[in-house]
Amino acid sequence: MSQYAQIADFFRYGIRPEARGTLTDDDINGNLVKASAMMDSKFRGRYALPFIAWGAEVTMYCCWIAAYLLLSGPRGYNPQAGADINIEGRFEKASLWLHDVQRQAAHPDVTPQQSQSPGYDQPFVITSSVASVTSGKTMRSRGW
Repeated sequence: MSQYAQIADFFRYGIRPEARGTLTDDDINGNLVKASAMMDSKFRGRYALPFIAWGAEVTMYCCWIAAYLLLSGPRGYNPQAGADINIEGRFEKASLWLHDVQRQAAHPDVTPQQSQSPGYDQPFVITSSVASVTSGKTMRSRGW
């Protein structure tokens, strides 16, 4: 499993450093790991994991999810507070984006692992137009 964001990314995309309160680095990192696992559950159906590389949008959405997990857990979530409603909105946007990625309606900038499945040649079919099933006589292909 990849971890799509680090603590420095969390303060860039998730919450401002002054909003940290009593959250420790372990709290933040643990929720970044949880957010990454949630993202992998959507990516897994479409890509070979773990990713070799990913774009900034993957990191940003990971931070948005982790911020919501932290606020709805240890720190507490207050829907009446000005900024907390933004955290919930970002979580909803990230969830919709992940759903779109899974449905192939959104295309993240990722470099997946090479497939580990064994290679094989694709089968091919040779056909001809059979004019008579009993005699097996063939005719020129009709082009359809």
